[in-house]
Amino acid sequence: GTRLLIEKDAEELNELWIVHQEQQLKIYWDILIGFMVIYAVIRAPFDIAFDTAAESPGSVAIDFIIDAFFFLDILLSFRTTYPSHNEDAHIAIPRMITTNYLKGWFTIDVLSTVPFDYMFKALIGASANKLKSAKALKGFRIFRLLKLFRLAFVSDYIDRIEQISGLPPAVFDILTLICEVMFIAHIVACVWWGLTSLNDYENQTGSAAWFDNFVMNGPQPFDDGVEPLIKNKLSQKYAASLYFVYTSLTTVGYGDIYPWNS
Repeated sequence: GTRLLIEKDAEELNELWIVHQEQQLKIYWDILIGFMVIYAVIRAPFDIAFDTAAESPGSVAIDFIIDAFFFLDILLSFRTTYPSHNEDAHIAIPRMITTNYLKGWFTIDVLSTVPFDYMFKALIGASANKLKSAKALKGFRIFRLLKLFRLAFVSDYIDRIEQISGLPPAVFDILTLICEVMFIAHIVACVWWGLTSLNDYENQTGSAAWFDNFVMNGPQPFDDGVEPLIKNKLSQKYAASLYFVYTSLTTVGYGDIYPWNS
């Protein structure tokens, strides 16, 4: 019943098609996946909140490329060692690796990888009732938020980046904190716009009433060559919502620093 520890070198692991978790290439792979996760979790709430229905072929291609990398990462996880809880060693037994992964992050990985919205779009593409299909598709796009589950892995990816960045720990912590605040502001801005524009989407105005009122009745921009506020411009809708969030988070108020243009 005694379990023996056997030392295996990289060549032996490669023969078994096993990847060591601390292998250099695996670290670079995790960093690449980390950046893709960050892109996915930033874009998913934005697409839902601002109803970016008219997706460009380029953005759709990026989505499929990222999902393909996520799928490859799932396959790789079935052959990647993991630290032992009892010994100062890594488990390299395929059966135990598979069992550990299936009991762990496998479900979250699959849910955050499968493009449910695109699958649903393909199913209803030939539907006769286009209006109902469009409304159903908007509701089904909520499944994109499943990609937020991958935030659970971000801390691991950040540790990988810190390993190879060479930055002093204090500097890296400050940069990490700034990124966290910016991400929180982004999420809240998307929620703010999404909630305040629900009724307006039903009226097919495609915008939030407070933003339309601000564009129509707010202060006119100075004649300084800066782009004025435009009612239907997506980037300005996002900027206005993000402005509201930052003024709330920093408790600056809404009269001390007033926006005059984009």
